[in-house]
Amino acid sequence: MNTAPEVSFVIPVFKKANVLPEVLRALRDQQIFEPVEYIFVDDASPDDSVAILKRLSNQFDNFQIIENETNAGPSVRLNQGVRAARGRYLCLIDADELIVPNAVATMLRLLKAENAQIIHGKVAHSDLPATDIHPAPMPQQPEYLVSDSPLSLVANGRGFVRMTWLVQADIFRKSGGCDEAVFVQDESFALRIASYANRMIDLRAKMTYAPRIGSHISSNQAQLLHDRFLAHYNMLRDNPALNADIQRALSRKCISSAWKAVNRAGLPFNRWTLLALYGCTKLGLPLSTRRILDRLHDAFGQMTNVRRVPQPVNNKA
Repeated sequence: MNTAPEVSFVIPVFKKANVLPEVLRALRDQQIFEPVEYIFVDDASPDDSVAILKRLSNQFDNFQIIENETNAGPSVRLNQGVRAARGRYLCLIDADELIVPNAVATMLRLLKAENAQIIHGKVAHSDLPATDIHPAPMPQQPEYLVSDSPLSLVANGRGFVRMTWLVQADIFRKSGGCDEAVFVQDESFALRIASYANRMIDLRAKMTYAPRIGSHISSNQAQLLHDRFLAHYNMLRDNPALNADIQRALSRKCISSAWKAVNRAGLPFNRWTLLALYGCTKLGLPLSTRRILDRLHDAFGQMTNVRRVPQPVNNKA
């Protein structure tokens, strides 16, 4: 296909052989009439993920598999896939979730109608095996919220950590995409693209269905809390001119992540000191947080039960 695609599906893959045939089945069922391309970025999967992608690739036009010899994590691999993408829009989903049949068509229509650059949908969890999941279409007129302050919406909100996004490609690239200092991309990616978008849609409809039997990295509590803290800390550190309300929201997320990490993941930090800080944030009391956050950053750096992006990364694209 020589026509430049309107939409690029960019999907990092690691050890998803058990569900990839159904993920591809859901992609084939997409009711989209624009030119599209499919880019799967394998992160050195030790199973048959690549073999399955190659076997089923002939069912698609414009299908690309990027293989890698080393495991670097989803932040690195999503950025790698976007570098190869040609589409005006990026559809970013996880490799173990089934997209609903009219998701992209509906989200594209809403983006254009509302003059927005990014839209986030919802994920539905299912106890069924992937073979038995047949996603229902979105409503023709789904419920959604439009925000002209995307970073404030993401920083103060909840539920923006899943990879259920349709994003203008130029916004992704201007933002730098995923923060590659953070192994799992969910939190950092949402913050970074929101900081560059002028308008965002929070779509209340389901974009994907996720079988609960899977291998989400974010099910590792230590990793999730480490990366959540680091995403918000790095956003604060790298953007000192953010307005005070957003700085407070990001600081609250940092301290909340640390409090949970002390209790659930062995963060080496005084529990009672952190309890007092957490209580202050819950009560909305003012805090001078920079020194506190730096100390917490050092403590998270001492955790040994999390993965971090290896350096250097050896890509074979």
